Amino acid sequence: MTKCPTSITDDQYKSIKLILDSKERKRKFSLRCIFDAILCIVKTGTQWRMLPNDFPKWQLVYYYFSLWKNTGVYDEILATLNKEVRKSNGRHNSPSLGVIDSKSMRTSHHCDKENEKLKELFLG
Repeated sequence: MTKCPTSITDDQYKSIKLILDSKERKRKFSLRCIFDAILCIVKTGTQWRMLPNDFPKWQLVYYYFSLWKNTGVYDEILATLNKEVRKSNGRHNSPSLGVIDSKSMRTSHHCDKENEKLKELFLG
């Protein structure tokens, strides 16, 4: 596979390698190659079936995308990278304060349902 502008660097891959490949085994395509293919789709907005030929077949890439999404691998990667960035900036691993904007809360579909349940409970 050739490097493209959306590919991750070696240092970036070191941070997420253990999360992606907890059981190292022989594969036809490396998980890094598959992750780079997913990044290509995300960054360029191309369709799955139009994935460049440098990458594995789109079906395989989509399989891993779906697997990692459903098993929480992406959430774990984001949490790990967030901690690393915070450490490199001299901060604690997790923030000590959170701010919720009232406009952001109104746009969430979950809040409307919860507010209705609360109104029913307290107002009858």
